Amino acid sequence: MIWHGKLVSRKAFLRGLVLVALSAVMVACGGSAGASEAAENGCEASAVVAKYGVAPVQKRPVYEEFILPGEIVALSSETVPLMSLSDGVVEEVYVKLGEAVEVGRPLLSLRSPQLLNWQARQQALRGLLQAARLKATTLDSLLRSGLASRSELAQAQAELTSLSAESLEVASNLRAYQYEGGRFLLRAPRSGSIIQLAVRNGMPIQAGDTLLILSNLATVRAHIYFYADQVAVIRAGLPVRLRLVGFSQEPIQTTIAGLYPTLDPAERTGTAYVDLPNPHRSLYPGLYLQAVITKPEADSAVFVPMKAIVFSANTHYALVWKGACNWEVRPLLVRKAIREGFFCDNLQPGDSIATENVLLLFQKLTQRL
Repeated sequence: MIWHGKLVSRKAFLRGLVLVALSAVMVACGGSAGASEAAENGCEASAVVAKYGVAPVQKRPVYEEFILPGEIVALSSETVPLMSLSDGVVEEVYVKLGEAVEVGRPLLSLRSPQLLNWQARQQALRGLLQAARLKATTLDSLLRSGLASRSELAQAQAELTSLSAESLEVASNLRAYQYEGGRFLLRAPRSGSIIQLAVRNGMPIQAGDTLLILSNLATVRAHIYFYADQVAVIRAGLPVRLRLVGFSQEPIQTTIAGLYPTLDPAERTGTAYVDLPNPHRSLYPGLYLQAVITKPEADSAVFVPMKAIVFSANTHYALVWKGACNWEVRPLLVRKAIREGFFCDNLQPGDSIATENVLLLFQKLTQRL
């Protein structure tokens, strides 16, 4: 969603010029007043600067600003979902959501008749494989002596291949578990943090259920969501500031790393991404963020901060200090509006404007008209 300031219409700007014509506002001091009178009325330069935060405006490169929603996600390449390979019951969970674990640490224990069957089958397959190898070797020797047929050898070799494949499958199913005291321990296959925990003590599970998800959060990814009509604008390399929603830390200044090549057909949104180092694990999946993307333009203009702008009668004004107590209420010709302020065409670099107590000063000046 692009945030646009309200630009001054020609009619509103002309009304502002009338206001300025009525007000080459000379407050309090007048041109003939002496220095002592100016001091009594608070019109000394130092007093005015201090009270109204008078500061010169400067030219800055013009840019467009997009404020977009996003969230922190885990890198898929650093994430391992742990699935249940059999039906059973979770006996005890040893970890908590968000907890960091080292490789090999027990995560949970479960009881499963199917795992017990696989364990028994694995033991039986050791003997069957040994016998099948001996049979294949014997038939190969007998074939060379003319005492066995090729079909008998082929059948023995096929049986050996089948048993070997089954043994590998059973071993793979049991590899993640350690049998101990009638229960199976599931251990962490890698170091990381628990980013999803889907089970609890005593919970029944089925084959294919996700038990938990483990991810290395040393680096995380920020997803930034934009609408389909912004595809031509959002691109890799654009500067972006990321502010975490609900956190007071300073925004993260970075650049867009890339865009995913497809749009969400239901939401009609695309996704840009940035990879963020996370050495202290302070960023974790599920955190919402606000992304401010800036798109530079070719020219520059005088920039007026938002705190110096007064909005009245459908017009934006800046209060230009002319010296002593002389002020001009100037309507602004706004070229581009961003969240921090306006780029304007009718101020010159070095013009001094009020940046504090501007509403109070505006009311005081316009009441004298």
